[in-house]
Amino acid sequence: MKKFLTILFAGLIAFAACDKDKAILKTSDAVAPILGEVTGNIKVAYTPGEFKTNFNQKMLTYHTLAIVEIDSVKVNQTLNAKNDTVNHVLSISAANITNALLPRGYNYGDVVNLSIVVRATIQDPSKGVTNGYIDSKDSYNFDLKLKKPAGGAYAAFTEDSPWSVIGSIASTGNSWNADEAMTTDGTWHVCEGLTLSASDEFKFRKDGAWAVNFGGNFTALDEEFEVTQDGPNIKVPEDGVYDLLLNPDTGKAKIVVHKEDPFAAFTEESDWSVIGKIASTGNSWNADEEMTTDGTWHVCRDLELAASDEFKFRKDGAWAVNFGGTLATLGEEFDVTQDGPNIKVEEDGTYHLYLNPDTAKAKIVKAN
Repeated sequence: MKKFLTILFAGLIAFAACDKDKAILKTSDAVAPILGEVTGNIKVAYTPGEFKTNFNQKMLTYHTLAIVEIDSVKVNQTLNAKNDTVNHVLSISAANITNALLPRGYNYGDVVNLSIVVRATIQDPSKGVTNGYIDSKDSYNFDLKLKKPAGGAYAAFTEDSPWSVIGSIASTGNSWNADEAMTTDGTWHVCEGLTLSASDEFKFRKDGAWAVNFGGNFTALDEEFEVTQDGPNIKVPEDGVYDLLLNPDTGKAKIVVHKEDPFAAFTEESDWSVIGKIASTGNSWNADEEMTTDGTWHVCRDLELAASDEFKFRKDGAWAVNFGGTLATLGEEFDVTQDGPNIKVEEDGTYHLYLNPDTAKAKIVKAN
């Protein structure tokens, strides 16, 4: 009689054996992974779990992260975290978690409280996990604000700002009763991509209150102008989409026409990376520079390279699949091949490194 195995891990049951016989793997047949120190954005050390069973001893065990609660409501969502199997560290970006939550009905700007665990599983997380797993006993709890990815000129604006924009703004329905969020690089603060009409008026204010607020007389696009406490409402000369910048320490503001972020579609973490001899990062063929992908192209953004540096692209942090080639002209595609030559640039600078592994093409663009 042909039998199908029933797996019971973390309370999930797979398929039963035929009619009467049921082979069940209990959680006591597995050792749960242990969640260790959590650092950075977001790196989780772990002790691997283990499946103790006579069934298929060669079965591969994966480790990843999973969300088990959102705002104290129990959920079960496996995340596709990067796994450093040598040092036993799982890492995932806030952007990756945000992308996992958006299909659940959450929106950019929402703040959610999350509980995540380390998950050991017999299924490949990149292909989905439905059964055959066991979670760490402990969880990591934290608040996450779902932020739209900053890009282009505002890649360094990663922190939430205490400053905001408030006014009579038709596009958002703001009638001096709501605040448009800003982010900051520590010096300048920006409200990015705000649609304004010539009839709109606004000011900057701190901590969502009027005790500290700045207004001023706009002069010209891309030029700094003075703003003062309780200054006049600010206006733009014509309808458009703008980025509103404020430097409260110098009492200066600036309004620029919003330009679409060329990396806006690169929201997914990539299984490709850049490795080489790269002086700016201390990489000496012993570490990987992360890439993101839009599903076709993969990019490593704003990497500072010297003319003496050399690098390649590789997949899954290993050398089994790696691409090298010879750069011809900046901004133009060139061929890369398996085990190809180390890639170099001709002069020092900051570059965006692109790879399309399906067509075996690469492209190097000088930043800005």
